[in-house]
Amino acid sequence: MAIVVKEVEKQGAFSPKKKKSKCQPTASPTNVIEILEERDFDEALVDDAEQEAATALNFVNLQKNGELDRKLREDMTRKLLSQPYKSMNCNRKQLPTFVKKQEFLDLVDRNQVVVISGETGSGKTTQLPQYLLEHAVLRDNGSCTRIVVTQPRRISAISVAERVASERGESLGMDIGYQIRLDSKFPARPQGSILFCTTGVVLQWFHSDPLLQSVSHIVVDEVHEREMLGDFLIAMLKRILPLRPDLRVILMSATMNSLKFSEFFGNCPHLEIPGRTFPVESLFLEEVLRKTGYQMPMDALQRFERFNQRQSKYRSGLGLGSKQFLSAMDINVCAPPEFIAAVIDYIARRCDPGAILVFVPGIGEIKDVMKELRRIDGQFYGNGHGSSAVLYPLHSRLTMANQCAVFGKPPHGKRKIVIATNIAETRKVFIPLPLKINPTV
Repeated sequence: MAIVVKEVEKQGAFSPKKKKSKCQPTASPTNVIEILEERDFDEALVDDAEQEAATALNFVNLQKNGELDRKLREDMTRKLLSQPYKSMNCNRKQLPTFVKKQEFLDLVDRNQVVVISGETGSGKTTQLPQYLLEHAVLRDNGSCTRIVVTQPRRISAISVAERVASERGESLGMDIGYQIRLDSKFPARPQGSILFCTTGVVLQWFHSDPLLQSVSHIVVDEVHEREMLGDFLIAMLKRILPLRPDLRVILMSATMNSLKFSEFFGNCPHLEIPGRTFPVESLFLEEVLRKTGYQMPMDALQRFERFNQRQSKYRSGLGLGSKQFLSAMDINVCAPPEFIAAVIDYIARRCDPGAILVFVPGIGEIKDVMKELRRIDGQFYGNGHGSSAVLYPLHSRLTMANQCAVFGKPPHGKRKIVIATNIAETRKVFIPLPLKINPTV
């Protein structure tokens, strides 16, 4: 990280003043930052592989190009008039961000930094970058526009990029792309595009492009998480803003404490976007037991009784406060896999079609629940040709391809059942999800 700071300071001390409409490329990557990405429980260094990815980025000169502007505008106009885009745009207009669209664009035009706070489901992650792109291209400024959106996690960068491309009626690699460690799908051209990437990737760019001159807008999402790399990126952006008067920075938060970020950038404008609410029915353990008629199997009951006897023996010498503490801890223990599987089976067979999301503490519990479901009915939950449901485990140790498979549609006529750790609470999940089970609550 110190190397990155020195690169930026050196560029600020010796580089000439930058013109507002031009961005000059700099040298190729040199040293590599060794940053430990402490997320997804994936201890991955920003290493030579990521350096190669950064080199392949094609740093570009975002100079004004009238011919390219005209082509981008014509392409955008055709897209806006296409039937797939119109159909998807009807859904986009129902999002809370649409009401704030013009206010958001006006703020970005007039200010270098804008802070957005929007509740989950408001559409800020998928819609605001598109508003920026469409606004620039339709004003014949597409050749000077390259929007980069950072996500704290790799699977978020991929899933959001796929969603945005789908909303625009195109495939990844046209106007929309992504870059994560060891994987990338760049837009067909840097100008007039949106690139979703992880925070670590952008930090890597500072080696070869200390002032981010190949970027016109940088959107930092999920700033409320206050993770190390995100905070460091925000600090670096604050350093380069005086040297890049043409750069626009948009900070997005899902919580209302975003005023702190506004104060950090000299009380920059702050825009609030409301969320959307849907009817939710909560069923607690007692109600679930009544509905399902679940009875603990005899062998499990015997194991439970033996466990209680051992617990009573160990706790006999403890004081009242210690016993109450241990009892409180017991309440937060996850329900047994037999019970979780029984609840899933009840829902899968008796409730309306729709995906089921189940939260469990760890990988072991995921395996236990899946094993128990297949014990209940190996054909129904077999994931084979004759099965009626598809089981998807979701945890940080899965390969990226297997994690991304969770976001796809299940085979026709089959119910999707996702059994996940809390990784699913930190992902942008774009699947219909009418039913959720959290046995740890």
